[in-house]
Amino acid sequence: MIFLEQALDRLESLEPEVVFTVNSEEVIGVLKKINEEYGVSLDGALVFSVVGELMPDELPSYFQSEFGFDSVKAKAMAKDFIEQVLDPLARRLLFLSADPDKKGMTLVQEKSFLIRMFEEAIIQELKNNAIIKHAVNLRIFNILEGDENFKRNLGRVLLANNELLGGKNINVASKSVTPTISNWLSDYISIKGGEVFDTVSLSDYLANSANARSLSQEDKSLLSEVIQLYRNLQLFPQSTANKSIDEWQILPYGSDEIEDLEQKTRQLDKQQTVIERKFDKGMGKEKEEKIIEIVSSEGSVSEQKKLAKYDWPTISGLERRLLLEELGVSRQELEEYLKSK
Repeated sequence: MIFLEQALDRLESLEPEVVFTVNSEEVIGVLKKINEEYGVSLDGALVFSVVGELMPDELPSYFQSEFGFDSVKAKAMAKDFIEQVLDPLARRLLFLSADPDKKGMTLVQEKSFLIRMFEEAIIQELKNNAIIKHAVNLRIFNILEGDENFKRNLGRVLLANNELLGGKNINVASKSVTPTISNWLSDYISIKGGEVFDTVSLSDYLANSANARSLSQEDKSLLSEVIQLYRNLQLFPQSTANKSIDEWQILPYGSDEIEDLEQKTRQLDKQQTVIERKFDKGMGKEKEEKIIEIVSSEGSVSEQKKLAKYDWPTISGLERRLLLEELGVSRQELEEYLKSK
């Protein structure tokens, strides 16, 4: 088995949406619970698994040798690790993949994934960063392109969503009810109407409605995004007229968030638990992510001038990849430049 540092090196060129997905609260939270339950850290096992150095059927023996567990405990931990971390991560990344030839998830399964998301997990999605939201939006638009009526399914389950937003009951139609997304949307529609979705109406509701005024600023921001999400579904595709696909939104986010987050990826260190694994059905083989090199149209002299401005031995991982992308220079060209020094 290769060293952990080598395994991490193989993960340097992941796309930002993959980086943020595997470092999401959802993945890290589940991994932390398993770590605490067994009193060990499985971060290394996760990295080795996703680069193909550690197959699922090898996990029990690995845990025995690495942590000194007996066979019963090692098998139990392997089962938990696969079912709670690897399987969900694989499905999530497979869903987010925009590869038209991807295998392992059908269109029907993508629709089911989205239905569950809008029915019971939309708050977590809204808490994700803009890069992840954008990736989810692209999958939604891909489906709506062939089945525009699917937005009605998403809207229906969103209106029935029982996730709680806020800690106190709210009054809807003169009744005290739990602060579910369903009840919040009912309250907004009862006050502002089902067809009123302009920014002024939303701001007025958040600032002046009796229910919204009692929310914390964080919950108020979430409520704003829930209402915008419902609005975006209702207005699609009219709201996308004369806009590029990069400006389309279902899950809302600020236009400046993508740029800010791309800047943050430059600060990600390869020591972080950055994982991507796409498994065939049954957690079989790993599907290697293709590394797309950016081929510069400028001459080698110009490239050398660009590269000479930086101390490349001190720059690695995502920082190196994103900097090369900005410069329009490929990794191969960088390697040739470093060899010439």
